[in-house]
Amino acid sequence: MTDHRYNQRTAQTALSGWPFWFGNFRVMNIVIFAAVVSLFVGYLALNNQSAAYGFRLGAIERRIADLEEQRKRLDFEILGRQTMGNIESQVLELGFVPVSKVEYLNGAAGAVALNSQ
Repeated sequence: MTDHRYNQRTAQTALSGWPFWFGNFRVMNIVIFAAVVSLFVGYLALNNQSAAYGFRLGAIERRIADLEEQRKRLDFEILGRQTMGNIESQVLELGFVPVSKVEYLNGAAGAVALNSQ
């Protein structure tokens, strides 16, 4: 029994520079358990945040794909509206008349318009 007290006293003296809980195994186990649990909870929080960012990224990628598809569809619609038949019908709606006969004038070499003022 004396040896036990002597060892305990020696341990107390040897651990005097360490934190109070270092010599007490129950407290040390609780501290280690709390550290492991807090690290696990932190890991779960980071993992959850990464999953949320992944879902957001997926939604943004789907939106980009939809917008690219819409852009292609609008490009085809623009091309369709720029066809010659469509342009002719729009010109007739504006009141222009089709040209039936074209006459070309041959000007003399060096002919210019003069200002009469």
